[in-house]
Amino acid sequence: MSGKGTASARILLVDDEWAVRELARLILEHEGWAVVEAGSLEQAVECLRAENGDFDLFILDLHLPDGLGTQLAEQIRRSCHDARVLFATGDPGWLRRLEGEGQAVLPKPFTPLQIIQAVRPVLAERRRGGDFHTSGKVLPGGRDAPPTGE
Repeated sequence: MSGKGTASARILLVDDEWAVRELARLILEHEGWAVVEAGSLEQAVECLRAENGDFDLFILDLHLPDGLGTQLAEQIRRSCHDARVLFATGDPGWLRRLEGEGQAVLPKPFTPLQIIQAVRPVLAERRRGGDFHTSGKVLPGGRDAPPTGE
């Protein structure tokens, strides 16, 4: 890990597994990104309200105790059209489905390098003002790698 993240990037990390969330937070903060955590859809909605939706990236676990991360993503995208969402899941069926929809996906379990390599291109795309979809690529740890140079 290099600590070369974009210091101004703010990330909402939503995962119901405390250990996964804690590890991801530590990795992302080490890269220089500010991280706000939530363990459920309800907590995530509270964070969105408290922070006025002011996040550069939303990392959403797919399966949460009170619903699916895709439900939260729909709500986020309705209120913030340029929102960047990175889904995290270990479910092969959902990986294929999300990949087919062109969503950014981080397969679980992931290594520190894999989460960093997944986050960087999504944040870079936000800085360039491009679309939040990834042309169906599963990000590091999955079947396909992101395009080089991002």
